[in-house]
Amino acid sequence: MSNGTGPGAVCLPPFLPASDFPKKGGYTSGRFCGTDGSPSGQICCLPCPLEDWVYSDRYVKDVKVSSWISVASFALCSFLLISFVALPSETNIRHFLNIGLTVAITFYTLAFMIPLGTKPDLCYDKVTPNGQDSDMSCAWTGALLLLGGIGSAYWILLRSLWLNIRICWDRKPGRKFAIFSVVSGIAIPTALTAATIAVSGLSYRIGTVCIPNHENSIAVFWAWTVAFAGLALIIQAVTSLYCVWIYIRVVVKGWNKTTTGTGGSGPFSHERPKPQHTWHKVRRVLLLQWRGIALAIVVTTQVLFYIIVFWAQDLKFGKITANKSTLGEAKTWTACLAIYKGDKKKCLQYAHDLTISQNLALASLMLGALCGIENFFLLVRRSMLVGWWKILTFPWRALHGRR
Repeated sequence: MSNGTGPGAVCLPPFLPASDFPKKGGYTSGRFCGTDGSPSGQICCLPCPLEDWVYSDRYVKDVKVSSWISVASFALCSFLLISFVALPSETNIRHFLNIGLTVAITFYTLAFMIPLGTKPDLCYDKVTPNGQDSDMSCAWTGALLLLGGIGSAYWILLRSLWLNIRICWDRKPGRKFAIFSVVSGIAIPTALTAATIAVSGLSYRIGTVCIPNHENSIAVFWAWTVAFAGLALIIQAVTSLYCVWIYIRVVVKGWNKTTTGTGGSGPFSHERPKPQHTWHKVRRVLLLQWRGIALAIVVTTQVLFYIIVFWAQDLKFGKITANKSTLGEAKTWTACLAIYKGDKKKCLQYAHDLTISQNLALASLMLGALCGIENFFLLVRRSMLVGWWKILTFPWRALHGRR
């Protein structure tokens, strides 16, 4: 398509002539342009940002609510990280899996906090959304979102694998597993984040946090994140089913059976049957690791929900921007906007076919913002609070005790 025929191009409100805005700066592929907004067949573009036209006015206010929830999540995650470093090891659960996941969630929540301070301009010009090269807030929020999202999914996968080895195989993952987890937990999210930024790029697609552009984003971001989270959920399900299976075996065989004979003085009279012995070991691990299991299930479910929702959004937006003048839904919606001269309230019913629902988008943002709060309540211990109370009330005594 051409950009129109110059100053003489005529576009019906609210559309603007594409020829007035050269294709330089911002994310030009994110423009919503076509011939439906002009009676003479000129290329016309919908004003930026697109979300203002497909969602109600309440959407922007609700997005800010999720950002403020992220502030609370960030504060609580920061408290955990400082506690891991500052408190004695006996007062907290300073485990590499806890630290890795908490750092990833901290990055993720920080991405939603930044716009509260920067108040970014979502658009480079009247029809072009800003991208990573034209807006620093976009670059930072997008990078942190990628690093936190991929990191959370991968560290949950490592946690699920650790629990599976510990419970199903009755092995305690040692130093080699810890080294592999730390190295890969840093390298893989960092590499995928860098690849996504380089190959796909970032732009304001929905909300005040930049997400990957449609081009090549499935291969370098969406598919990997879904794979990590999905595999974590499968491993966690296998571990849970194993626990249920062991419990059922114990119930069926009976708790009081100690020998196949009738006497109680044989050499095996005090030997526990294997199912009962296994269940006692599994039960002991479950009592110690129930928080980790709950955290793995909660975070994995939320990461999958968030990623799938915005993956669907990306696919729909990508389909629209690639075929604006051929999609029947887009033609109906743009025709409605032209007829009612930009009154979006009368056309929202047609916009629903072009994007995910507003409630679904907001729900995914809210759940994502809550990850840090859930992580805090599942990892915090009473001993950590007591340790901080001792430091704050008797700082010199606490300092002397650490020496």
